[in-house]
Amino acid sequence: MKQHKIFAAAAAAMLFASAAVSASAADEPMTFRIDAKESAVCLDNMTEDAVLKGDVFIDNYTGLTSLRLILKSDDPIVIKNGDFTRNPDKKDKQGEPLHRLFEEHADAEYMQYSEATGASNVVLWYSKGFVSDEPAKISDATSSFVNFDITVPKDTKPGDYKCYISTEETINVAGQKEEDFFAYGGANQLVLDKDVKLVPLDVAVYLIGDSNLDGFVDVQDAQTTLIAYTEGIAGNDPKLTKAQIMASDVVKDGKVSVDDAQVILKYYTEKVVAGKKDTTWEQFLG
Repeated sequence: MKQHKIFAAAAAAMLFASAAVSASAADEPMTFRIDAKESAVCLDNMTEDAVLKGDVFIDNYTGLTSLRLILKSDDPIVIKNGDFTRNPDKKDKQGEPLHRLFEEHADAEYMQYSEATGASNVVLWYSKGFVSDEPAKISDATSSFVNFDITVPKDTKPGDYKCYISTEETINVAGQKEEDFFAYGGANQLVLDKDVKLVPLDVAVYLIGDSNLDGFVDVQDAQTTLIAYTEGIAGNDPKLTKAQIMASDVVKDGKVSVDDAQVILKYYTEKVVAGKKDTTWEQFLG
């Protein structure tokens, strides 16, 4: 009898924990997240524009009946060549590859450029059952929703640039409000930051050793790196941007340290003070 009571108590605890996790997950907003396998571009020896592969993923899916979103980026970064992520192994009646995330839909269009509005990268999507307010079912939860190219021009200045889903609102000639982003789950429009969250992608563009992102390597970069290191070991936030971290970590050990500051100073001394202007980081680091 005692063993039965222990088992029952353990089972009840497990059910309670499971219910708590589910409730917590339900409280999380559905998230549209922009991501890329590579999100940093090193300008050293860059002779042509860099092209990164970006995606929009939908995390914590709670149901969609219709959606409109517009992808934008900070100048001079450019988003283009977008499309829905497709499955080459499955095709529709016309022989076109099916979408991977949502195989079925009533309408789906990725407009590279809209002549009506002048907007680029406009995504319109409606579930198969949107008329009856029936949310779509996900076919492949590991797939992204759409994918696109992110072009970083070779003359881009060092810094951090965002690719994001626009939330701008405008009033058209008919006096109606037009939203760059809207999403419906059933008959109700989802509320930003409550029902749905948008997560941008930071693209870091940098020169090796250029810790302050001013376009060249000098003693100030060594100082910036050393200050960031000392702030970190003191338990403070160094407040470095993604591009600054990539530029500062010259020894490539995944952190900003006193070693990085010393190497940057030595590089500057050899290249500028000693007059070896043709020295490259590849040569210097061996």
